[in-house]
Order: sequence, then structure tokens, then C-alpha cells
Amino acid sequence: MEFTVNISMVEAVFILAGTGLVVLLIIWYANVNSDRKTFKEFIAKIDKKLDDIFDRLPNRLVESTSPQRLTDLGMKISQEIDPAHWASRNLGNAKQATKGKSPYGVQQYCFDLAKLENLSSEEKRKVENSAFDQGVTVSEILDVLAIELRDLLLTQNQVDGLP
Repeated sequence: MEFTVNISMVEAVFILAGTGLVVLLIIWYANVNSDRKTFKEFIAKIDKKLDDIFDRLPNRLVESTSPQRLTDLGMKISQEIDPAHWASRNLGNAKQATKGKSPYGVQQYCFDLAKLENLSSEEKRKVENSAFDQGVTVSEILDVLAIELRDLLLTQNQVDGLP
């Protein structure tokens, strides 16, 4: 049994052109996926830079005095979110962790502790609702929690120079 293929020159050109087109499409697809990955990395870097910039903006809830104090809006939000429960829940561990630290060290510890992942689901809800209602960011409200805990710790430790 003999197998023969009879194709004309025009058909051969179409087959070669189709094969070339498929190869070009595969190369194009690979380049697009590569560009998308690079673009996603670029956007992630821009997002991080924007977060850094926003973190440097002054917090509307905290006066930039030394020591930091709550503004009128910060005190209003503090009453809304009732940070006493969160502060009392963290007071024991915070007292141990800040034992012997300067007031600045106590303050820094409190700012490091006041993160969304350290809040109960009810506390998160209050913080997020207050941020939405007052038109501020969650991180600004977390600063309110930190200052309230700092003040409680400094009072408990009877440190001079309390705000």
C-alpha cells in the first residue's frame, strides 16, 4: 500500500503560513504573560510606595505634639470604638513587655501592638465602621488604640511626664 499526497503549491504556502501564524501567536501569548507578570510586580511596588507615602502623612486623629495626644476627632472616635476592652485585654502582656522601657519605648510597643490582626472580630467591626463613618483610615484609628493603651500603661506604671 502506497500513500501519496498531492498538494498544490498554493496549498503548501497556506499550510506554511498557518503554521507560522500559530508559532507567532504562541510567542505573542508568552510575551503577553511575561509582560503581565512584570506589570503586576510594578503595580505591587507602586502600591507599597503609596502606602509608605500615606503612612508619612499626618494623622488627623493625633496631634503632632510630644507626647502624642488625641485630637477632638480622635477622642470622639475613641468613645465610638471603646478601646478600654482591647487595652485591658492586652494590659497584662503589655506591662510585662514594657517593663523597664522608657515612655518612648512604651509608646513604640503600643503602636506595634495596635494592628488589625490583634483585634477581636467585634473590635475590628467597630474600627472599620468608625473609619467608614468618620472618613478616616483604619490605620489612623489603630493609632487611637495605641495612644489609649500607652496612656493606660504609663498611668499604671506611674511614669512622670504623662500627657
